[in-house]
Amino acid sequence: MYFKKDLLLMVCLFMSMKMVSQVNNINPRWENGFWKARWIAHPTAPGNDFGVFHFRKLIALNERPASFIINISADNRYRLFVNGKSVCTGPARSDLANWNFETVDIAPYLKQGNNIIAATVWNFGEYRPYSQISYQTAFIIQGNSENESIINTDRSWKVVQDSSYSAFPIDRKKIQTYIVTAEGEKVDGNKYVWNFEQLNFDDSKWQNAGQLGYAAKSRTYGTDGNWMLVPRTIPLPEETLQRFASVRRSDLENKDQKDYDAFLSGRSSLIIAANKKIKILIDQSHLTMLIRKLFAAKERTRK
Repeated sequence: MYFKKDLLLMVCLFMSMKMVSQVNNINPRWENGFWKARWIAHPTAPGNDFGVFHFRKLIALNERPASFIINISADNRYRLFVNGKSVCTGPARSDLANWNFETVDIAPYLKQGNNIIAATVWNFGEYRPYSQISYQTAFIIQGNSENESIINTDRSWKVVQDSSYSAFPIDRKKIQTYIVTAEGEKVDGNKYVWNFEQLNFDDSKWQNAGQLGYAAKSRTYGTDGNWMLVPRTIPLPEETLQRFASVRRSDLENKDQKDYDAFLSGRSSLIIAANKKIKILIDQSHLTMLIRKLFAAKERTRK
């Protein structure tokens, strides 16, 4: 992330929070046939180009619900926010004939009165990893029952393309090796849509989303070659707070260990002057392994 003005350097975390658990009580109605919700996207942006989009919808509730189950998916990837809190990310990768959706209960994040449901959707376009199949940029939420249908995606949702993002391609000629991972991306902090996931954000200049086709589970319903939805079969990713341990080396002047400890613990920030280039070496002090958890999740799924 870069800024034209002073840079506020934030503490990097491996993971930011615990994720909500996926629920298994999917309404059978959505496992076969058409969904009532519509796939939505930006009304004018090209559907297959690199782009990052934010979606928002305000819903009003007479009381805080004990349960509020939704089914959610996107192309390529999404992160869901409820009242400013990150809830889940997905979908699990598959192919167009078996496109995964997640089923989550967002009731713990809701309150009586106005609530904001927001999401960021990425389409990496030509820069996506080889494992990422895509049809076009799209986003969908289907309420699990009539009680949750107020959240269904349609033209009432608002959307904006975040111009702060741009592709940062890998220099394949320079590295001279086979690469299957995603390319990089750059974010201009002066253009970023800060606080879009918050209730009091002004989205009056955003556009209404464009509606795409209906979502469906089966091709027998006359659908074309887009996403054939299936429930996610592996657990949602776990995100656990994991701060770095220490700063081993830094070019910053007039800073001591107390400053770095406060920075790494999240109690303060490090300010870097505009147009100044520095190096900071941060040590986690231990190795975090994610592969074992992934295989364990697959084993539980098989059983």
